[in-house]
Amino acid sequence: MFSIIGTIGEPYLVRNSDRWGISSSVAIVRPKRDIIDPAFLLYWFKGPVFQSALFGIKGGVAQGYVSLEMIRSLPVPQFSLPILLRSATVPRPL
Repeated sequence: MFSIIGTIGEPYLVRNSDRWGISSSVAIVRPKRDIIDPAFLLYWFKGPVFQSALFGIKGGVAQGYVSLEMIRSLPVPQFSLPILLRSATVPRPL
């Protein structure tokens, strides 16, 4: 999940045990697990390259926002999944 209104750009990796409600101020990003590891994507979303690109396209003056179309235009690296999993330097959330 990813906040898109107000405090934009705050990602969260949903766990199977989580109980939550959904609102219009979040986007659900469903990575194709055979292409990208969800934990890697979480840390990419938190990183400076993605965050800089995100804040470069955000709209709003009093309250920032990004649309789903804006999110789709943001950079995501295209590494092969075996390389991501082999390098496994990215700590996994509990």
